[in-house]
Amino acid sequence: MKDLFIFLPEDGVIIGGRAVFRAGVTVGKNSVVAMGAVVTKDVPPDVVVMGHPATVRYTRDEYEAKKRNWNS
Repeated sequence: MKDLFIFLPEDGVIIGGRAVFRAGVTVGKNSVVAMGAVVTKDVPPDVVVMGHPATVRYTRDEYEAKKRNWNS
């Protein structure tokens, strides 16, 4: 039987629904993976990734500022 590989999320990671991860990918501390993102490479810490393939779109600080504006 082949070895089973999983993705490796670190502390504080937020993962949106239906996100897909390539085996062995690491998601850095405090990062956000958007809904439906296809993660094919390691995600650095404190960023937001989205898309097909997933790319960095914001820093986590920019994301939090946008989120505050959405909620006001």
